[in-house]
Amino acid sequence: NAALESSNESAARLHYNSLLAAPNAATVLGTNAWREIGRNAVALALKTNDVADAIGIAKPLASGPTGDSRLLVLLGQAYAQNNQFPQAVATWKQALDAAPTADATDIRERLARASFGAGDFKGAREQFQVLAAAAGGENALKRDLRELWARASFNVNDYTNAAARYQSLSDSFSDSPAYAYEGAAALERAGQWADAARRYAVAAKAGDKLPPAYASAVEGNLARARMEAGIGDRGASIWIARLAPTASNTVFEAAVAMMSRCIAAGKPDAIKPAAL
Repeated sequence: NAALESSNESAARLHYNSLLAAPNAATVLGTNAWREIGRNAVALALKTNDVADAIGIAKPLASGPTGDSRLLVLLGQAYAQNNQFPQAVATWKQALDAAPTADATDIRERLARASFGAGDFKGAREQFQVLAAAAGGENALKRDLRELWARASFNVNDYTNAAARYQSLSDSFSDSPAYAYEGAAALERAGQWADAARRYAVAAKAGDKLPPAYASAVEGNLARARMEAGIGDRGASIWIARLAPTASNTVFEAAVAMMSRCIAAGKPDAIKPAAL
């Protein structure tokens, strides 16, 4: 304690580790005090970014017959910081089983993030659903959890669900057009081209706020979605507008007009390179 009060964290870690290594420490100190020392030692190791030491201390302490949920939370955190997400998932599941109800939400959020990090998108979605039900709806969840839920749905090819999650995010955070773009991409994968076109149009109107990769692709994606959906001029105006100002549009416009007539007539095979 004196070392901690003087902000000498290295000395405090040495004292904690010495106490934990002492013969019959748990018997002499008592189970509660021994576990508290263990938790403090792990927390200090994490604070000083010594993840290997944190795991080395916590793993044997957490292997007892009765689970210490707080120690398991710390061990899971050490695994997560070390990018050992499957181990973090397993540890936080143990912690969830042993934790009081008041701690369940925090642990479940950690478990959801670690499941996503481990590539277990189905497991992550299950945790998001439980969290949303407990919170009174997905809008009550933290923003980053809602984003991960949408991405998890996309990653398991549930594109309709992903689009719904992105639509909800777009409604909540209208100043972030990236959600409209991502929702459009999900709708595109689902083959819902008309809805995709509408979402791409929303994103395109705020193109200056999109990430560079999205901003450079949104107009082309919008044109393709309009063509696939058979909306308006099938995106022809977008391609014409993207021509260099110094280029002559006459021949290009004629070709686009021919393409539009063929597509509208349901005869795309009539578009021959020689005719264009």
